[in-house]
Amino acid sequence: MAGRSVGNAYLNVVPKVDDAKAKGAGAKAGSSIAAGASEAISAKAVALGNILGGAIQNGMEKVGTELSKTFTNYMDFEQLSDGAQKIFDEIDYSKIQADASDAFRSMSMSVNEYLEAINQTGATFAQTMGDAKGYETAKAGMQAISDYASGTGKSVDELNEKYAMITRSTGSYQSIADQFSGILPATSADFLEQAQAAGLLSKEYEKLTEVPVAEYQQAVTQMLGKGVDALGLTENTAHEASETLSGSFSAASAAWDNMLTAIGDGGEDIDARLDKIESRLETIAGLKRRYGKDIQT
Repeated sequence: MAGRSVGNAYLNVVPKVDDAKAKGAGAKAGSSIAAGASEAISAKAVALGNILGGAIQNGMEKVGTELSKTFTNYMDFEQLSDGAQKIFDEIDYSKIQADASDAFRSMSMSVNEYLEAINQTGATFAQTMGDAKGYETAKAGMQAISDYASGTGKSVDELNEKYAMITRSTGSYQSIADQFSGILPATSADFLEQAQAAGLLSKEYEKLTEVPVAEYQQAVTQMLGKGVDALGLTENTAHEASETLSGSFSAASAAWDNMLTAIGDGGEDIDARLDKIESRLETIAGLKRRYGKDIQT
């Protein structure tokens, strides 16, 4: 498969929700959920929602309006979850589910955001290196990207999309490498030379297009990790979630989205997810006291 592009199975497995239809249905379902919120969630959830809403965005409407997201969140979750189970059907899905649930802390990503990103890249990797190795490789790349983005202010969503694109074929490297300026070599020739020097690719290859796609994908991922480590940004997302206000808000927001998804699932696991939100807000309060920041609540 040297130099060949791998098809995007993700798009075939996980079709996108019709946005207009989802928003309309979500608003209708959301008003119903908000009206009977006492049956779905506790007063603690409403209080946390009001605190988080005020802290993240001044003037956010009442938590009942925020609950209108439950329907669309869960619609997305169902598709993304089904997609992950089909793409990585040789893996125990509980492993993926646990990683997705923890992503708010390690990557500042909600469950849905994590599943969307891992499906997008993992579909390609599963084809070339098998489900288990493909999943772990994609997750390692996403973690490196998250730490890089949190330390540089770049968009993690855009970088994850570029990661999926740059790893589809060896021929894509040259046109996308500049998106990872600072953690990947600028040219294909430089990448090959540095990957070989690091022992990540055999020295028998004279051009990047000679490298089998699976080896190339692993090398790109490992080079991302090395680049992030060289910048001193390894585990930066988790550090910012516990040590900075902006990182704490990002993690809390992702945890809140996870709870809305749980409500759409019929209320499963809400208490556990509320505990995670409360933990994030306690971190924010502690940081506020430490640094004397005046946060609008």
